[in-house]
Amino acid sequence: MAKPKTDVSGIPQLSTIDLSNETSPSQSDESSLSPPTVVKCWTGSLMGAVIAYGCYQMTVAIATTYAAKPLLSHSVTTLNIAVAVRTLVVGICALGTGVFGLSALGLFALGIQILWRRASSHPPSLSGR
Repeated sequence: MAKPKTDVSGIPQLSTIDLSNETSPSQSDESSLSPPTVVKCWTGSLMGAVIAYGCYQMTVAIATTYAAKPLLSHSVTTLNIAVAVRTLVVGICALGTGVFGLSALGLFALGIQILWRRASSHPPSLSGR
């Protein structure tokens, strides 16, 4: 690939960069992806559930700590900012709990769906009677 031309400031000019040999990440990743398996789904679900439980415990601990320590200030602006920061901190922890909890639930359900499809695609043989 040829070296791109630069302007006076030394910044490469975008119109001269050759991107014809570049492959996008989605093109190279699609060929190396393996289909989901039940073990992968349930392992991911377990990891997501553990992280969600940790986030939940952290949310409860932060909320309890904030509830036990009242804000002491005479300035209304200071109190409003402190309440907003406390709300944001608890909200972000709760958001993490929800995201990881729902992803764990979804991965577990995907594992069940894979099992269901695998069971319905191979009917049991009647010759074993």
